[in-house]
Amino acid sequence: MHGKRELLVEWSREGAEVYVTAGFEDENPTLTQLGLDEPQLIKFDEAQSGEFQWDGETWFMSEGGERDYFANDGRDKEEFYAWEFENDAESRTITVEKWKGDRKFYVYHQHYVDTRSIEVFDAGESVR
Repeated sequence: MHGKRELLVEWSREGAEVYVTAGFEDENPTLTQLGLDEPQLIKFDEAQSGEFQWDGETWFMSEGGERDYFANDGRDKEEFYAWEFENDAESRTITVEKWKGDRKFYVYHQHYVDTRSIEVFDAGESVR
């Protein structure tokens, strides 16, 4: 929580590079607000490219594919499909997810965070 707002922070690693994104839950658009629908996402997936206009910018598909999610580093996995888009400046990202067995699409709008501005402290196991 950041004040009274929920802040979503995600990190990923590609080789030696670490990427961090952050965005407020209440700023996530819907698929309809993006002007997208399932058939269009399927076309993007088949072509492994695509673009759309939203929030005064052009968004380009950067990646799409099946993903696995392991809660709490467990062994049970949940599967979902994700489409990732970036704005032209590569400063923001939009991720659209559809989880296996779920008809709903989940949309996340986030900003890239400069990893040089992040410092991580290991509190160890003593923190409750």
